[in-house]
Amino acid sequence: MKHLLFLCLSFIGVISFAQQHTVTSFSPTAATASVTVTIYGTNFQGNPAVSSVLFGGVPASSFTVLNQTTIIAIVSGGGATGSVTVIKGSSSVSLNGFTYFPPVPSASWPFSYLTKPECSNNSMPTKPPVVTVPASTSCTKWPIVNNGEWNDDDTWNNGTVPTNMDIVCIPAGVKVIVKNPVYDATSVCPVTNTVATPRLFIFVCGTIDFDASGKLHLGCQSAIQIWPGGTVLSSNGNSELIQIGTKVVWRDNNQNLTGPYY
Repeated sequence: MKHLLFLCLSFIGVISFAQQHTVTSFSPTAATASVTVTIYGTNFQGNPAVSSVLFGGVPASSFTVLNQTTIIAIVSGGGATGSVTVIKGSSSVSLNGFTYFPPVPSASWPFSYLTKPECSNNSMPTKPPVVTVPASTSCTKWPIVNNGEWNDDDTWNNGTVPTNMDIVCIPAGVKVIVKNPVYDATSVCPVTNTVATPRLFIFVCGTIDFDASGKLHLGCQSAIQIWPGGTVLSSNGNSELIQIGTKVVWRDNNQNLTGPYY
């Protein structure tokens, strides 16, 4: 009888020890490479140990099991949107709802914040009235006419308004006018190629001139860098603004911006 009781208790202990783990939530739900995500659930410790944590099917660069209910994991580069998965022995548990977005550009891609893009040094030539850039420039968009409107295709090289992930350079001696809302005011993070609010990297050595109704809505993680000699002009109206993601970074009542300014 004692042996039977011992076997029963041992069997119950094994069941408890190998109890199925769960993933109940994680934070943040959207992240990029090198960001730490905290994963909550149950039964993370014990034997077998957690062997892998994945974000959208891509293994985390590292993870630590803090206790039975908490894991911290670092998102790796080249991640993917999908589910957060915790593998423990032969058991894999996932929870949907994770969004991966590309990291903020570093000094090696697609430009360095410390280095002025080559075309920003160009002045507006008198003949012909077209801005040219060196073949090696990192810029993807630049105005080819002076005093052109931002939302006019003819203002820009290749005949299209700047779109998602473009590197926009406004050369010295060139003015681009912003009239009315240029892009959709709806903020989407992370930005994708299909949304109407693009992620842009804008370098200003010339002038961006805001009409009284001018609004420049940009996607999250966009950046504007005004170099010495560059200017963002206000019309002293009551509605012009620059918005990045959900944050208004400049309004008409901030008056003009002159470089250096980021």
